[in-house]
Amino acid sequence: MPDIDDLLSTVWVLLDRPLVLAALVVGGVLLGAGALLGARRYGWRQAPALLAGLGAALVLALTLPRHRPDFAATPGVVSYGEPFCILDGVSVTGGQELLNVLLFMPFALFAVIATHRPMSVFVVSVVSSAGIELTQTLTGQGICETQDFLHNAIGIAVATVLGAAVNTLIGSDRRVVLPDREPARHG
Repeated sequence: MPDIDDLLSTVWVLLDRPLVLAALVVGGVLLGAGALLGARRYGWRQAPALLAGLGAALVLALTLPRHRPDFAATPGVVSYGEPFCILDGVSVTGGQELLNVLLFMPFALFAVIATHRPMSVFVVSVVSSAGIELTQTLTGQGICETQDFLHNAIGIAVATVLGAAVNTLIGSDRRVVLPDREPARHG
C-alpha cells in the first residue's frame, strides 16, 4: 500500500527547490497559453486544454530542473560501468514511485477531455515520458530508470481511460461548435 505521508514528503522536497517552482510558474504561463491557443485553433474544449497545459508544465517542472540523485553517482567520481538506463521493476510502495504514477495523469486526463483523442494523447504522453528519462541521463540531471517510465505509463493509461469515460458521459462531439457570425455590413 502506498504511503501518502512519504508522497507528501517527496512533493515538499521537490517544491523546496527554487528551480522547480520557477519552472512551474514559467512553464504554466507558457504551456497554458499555448494550450489555449491550440484549443482555439483546433476547436478543443478550452478549460480542459488549459488544465492539460498546466499539467504538462507540472511534469516538466518536476522532472527536468533537478540534480542527479546521490545514489546514482558520487560527486567528482566518474562511473564508467554505470548502465545507460537502470532496469528495474514496478513498485508503488514509496512516495517517489507513487509520484511517478500520478505525474502525467493531469496532463493525460485533461488532454483527452479537451481533444477527444485518447490514443493520440496516450502515445504522446508515453513518448514524452521516455524522452524525459533519456534527457535526464544525457544531461546528467537525473538517471534513466525503467521503473519511472513504467510508473508514468501506468498513470497515463489510467488517466486516458478516465478521460475517455468522462467524454462518453459529457458527449461525443470532439469539436466545439462556434456560433455563426453575421458578416459585417458595409455601407
